[in-house]
This record gives sequence, C-alpha cells and structure tokens, in this order.
Amino acid sequence: ISSIQAFSFETQSIALGQGWDIYSTYINPTNPTMESVFSSVIANVLIIKNGNGLVYWPPYINQIGSIAMGEGYQVNMAVSDLLEISGSAVVPELTPISIPNGWSILGYLRNSPASAVTMLSSIVNDIVIVKDGWGAVYWPVWGVNNIGNLVPGGGYQINLSNSATLTYSA
Repeated sequence: ISSIQAFSFETQSIALGQGWDIYSTYINPTNPTMESVFSSVIANVLIIKNGNGLVYWPPYINQIGSIAMGEGYQVNMAVSDLLEISGSAVVPELTPISIPNGWSILGYLRNSPASAVTMLSSIVNDIVIVKDGWGAVYWPVWGVNNIGNLVPGGGYQINLSNSATLTYSA
C-alpha cells in the first residue's frame, strides 16, 4: 500500500421553521446540488433565494445550482421541517469567504456558537450592519450586538461598505 486516505462524514441537522428563515451549513455535501441537499424536505420547500437574488423554486427552476460554502440562503417553508446535510465538515480557518460590497447573505462555518463580535472582528471596519433571520442586529458603529452568538445552521444578512474577505478564527 503506497497511501491511504480517510474521509470523515458528518451530518448537520438544521431546523427550518415555517415561513422565511435564513440558513447556512458548515458541511461540504457529497452532492452539493440544491435538489440533492434539500431532497429530504423538498415537499415542504416553497422557494430558496441566495444573496444574488437567484432562486431555487422546486420543481420549476434552479438558478442557484449548488450550495456554496460560506454563503447563506433564505428559505421559505410551507411547514417546519428538519434538514439534514451529510458530507465533510469544512475547516473554517482554511475557508476564506469573499463578501462583496453592499448586501449579501453570509454563512457561518463553525460547528459551535461564537460571539458575532469576535467572529467578525477581522472585517469590522467594513461592516455597516449584520442581521439575523429574527431581526436581531450587529451594528458595530453604534456598539449594538443583539445577535450575540453566530450559530451553526444560521445565516446572516450583511451589508459591507467595501468588499472584504472573512476567515473565521480557529
């Protein structure tokens, strides 16, 4: 035997509530297409949007194609359901996220909660405001952090004054 490669598979469970929610994942799925990732809950998915306004509207259209690590998605569910994503966990400190100027949807790549202030400190000078799916905000210029911790499975609307690259700390 000249070499051995080991692959570790994990599953992340994400509770998607009825109506609109924002989600992300720290799992790099084996098959990252929207159809595959959402196959177990597809009967309850009304529409999914990414930060660029592209949509996955089953069974009619998939403009998004596949999920992208570091991006978040707005999901509209007919009823609450549990999304399970299996694959390999990304290494957050080795996965830089390019965030454009203006509004976008940021994913959270760690598998444990951590302070929004700490996790976003490397780009704080470019942040106008960050919002979670429940209306809580992190507004650095005013010293406001109602979000508290960024959480696994959560996605965040973020408005930057300049494009930036975020790398979550170890």
